[in-house]
Amino acid sequence: MSKEADTFAKDMSEMTDSNQIEDRKQQHVLRRQFQQEIISNLQARIDKKEFPGLMYHIPDPNSYREAMESDKVEEWKKAMDEEIAVLESRGVGEEVDRPTDKTVLKGRWVYKAKVKKDGTIER
Repeated sequence: MSKEADTFAKDMSEMTDSNQIEDRKQQHVLRRQFQQEIISNLQARIDKKEFPGLMYHIPDPNSYREAMESDKVEEWKKAMDEEIAVLESRGVGEEVDRPTDKTVLKGRWVYKAKVKKDGTIER
């Protein structure tokens, strides 16, 4: 039982006046109708595609291999090149030969398509 339903049942059991009980029932019905109306309005907005990010979901790769095997490989390569350029311009690290006597921290690419409000890919 939900917290709201539990509270409603407890309040009802403590009431003795029939008018009080009827008022509480009416409040409960009105609250439920209001909640259903909110859900209905959201569904209508989704149907009208007011939330295009939900309507045009683009599956994002989970690994470098998936990105390179996807039909958007050129876009992912471009995005990675841009990210590396930004890191270099900010002076974040430097490229060196892999040392054999040191522990190397591993990193990974995280792929996420950015979608505009109209559902087209921004980047």
